[in-house]
Amino acid sequence: MGKNVLIVDSQPEVIESASALIGKLGHQVYSSKDGEEAAVRIRQVNPDLIILDLILHRKSGIMVYMELKTNEAWKKIPVIIHSKIKKKTFLRTLEELNRFYPQPLPEPEAYLEKPCKPDPFTKAIQQFLR
Repeated sequence: MGKNVLIVDSQPEVIESASALIGKLGHQVYSSKDGEEAAVRIRQVNPDLIILDLILHRKSGIMVYMELKTNEAWKKIPVIIHSKIKKKTFLRTLEELNRFYPQPLPEPEAYLEKPCKPDPFTKAIQQFLR
């Protein structure tokens, strides 16, 4: 039986292509186009995996990530960051946040830089949805 995957990305073409790949793997795909909507969708679909862009409207992906990893009900949901922001830049930002944040934020379970070819994208998803 397929799992629930939530894609949070402001680019419709990314949601469409990622949905097609995930759907071929037999999983149910849900999407959110901005950071505000993401929390609502998480409550609605109880995802088994979240694919999160960092560049979002209304609330940044970094803020969404912070909420995910500090919320008791959500912090165990695996998160794949899928963004144009370089991994090194994100990890540096995370390191700075952890200097001031009372609860250290973990690194994401996986990080894919855009554009990402279908094969590594699919492999990352399969790793968390076995």
